[in-house]
Amino acid sequence: MVLKGQAGEKLLESCDAERAPVAKQIVTRANQSIGETGPIFDALGMDGGVDPVQMQKNLEARCNTTPAAEKQREAIRKAIAFKKYEFDAHGVEMNQRHRSAAIVTDGQIEPSFELDAELHYQPTAWPGAPLPHAWLYRTGGQRVSTLDLCGHGRFTVLTGLDGKAWIEATHALAQELGIAIEAHLIGPRQPHADHAGDWARLREISDSGCLLVRPDHRVVWRANRLTDALQADLRRVLSAILDRK
Repeated sequence: MVLKGQAGEKLLESCDAERAPVAKQIVTRANQSIGETGPIFDALGMDGGVDPVQMQKNLEARCNTTPAAEKQREAIRKAIAFKKYEFDAHGVEMNQRHRSAAIVTDGQIEPSFELDAELHYQPTAWPGAPLPHAWLYRTGGQRVSTLDLCGHGRFTVLTGLDGKAWIEATHALAQELGIAIEAHLIGPRQPHADHAGDWARLREISDSGCLLVRPDHRVVWRANRLTDALQADLRRVLSAILDRK
């Protein structure tokens, strides 16, 4: 968008501000996982040297019917279970909340993590977080993810049954700013329906509110309900994100 003249150069600075902390988090977790492999080798009896004969004996010892073998089997189970932080750490991959000039929170309080933030993914529509996935159903019954409604190189506005005014404001602003902005109204008897109610639980806004989603599926702003100046609010936010004076 900078190259196309649709955004100011300060937008480029958001890349480092947002991605550097993520890179640090992932590398830190990876290095920590390497260190956490030790207990497995200890439990298998493979920590005492490189003698292949002795290593094989230590491995086979776990099959014995002795108290020591039972203790070894328990240690192996615990060591493997602890490796969930390496193999099942969904939080490290998905709980990445960006902070930069390309995110507008309007002072909203960031939700806390109720579970281990490294291990468990906690979906939220708080600005800076990745858009949560929920299955929706198109007219005719075709299933589609909320993620599929967004991206594709453009901004997207998602609203509920009482948010038709956001759709109109989005279309008008897209023409005014000369950028591509999609808008989707999600609700019963609409092109996209939330039959199971999963999206209603994840969106964290009312039926008249809206989420503004970046082309990279990052929520960048939200309004819980209709505001007094929809188009002006969207213009203010997009101008800030895109560094447009």
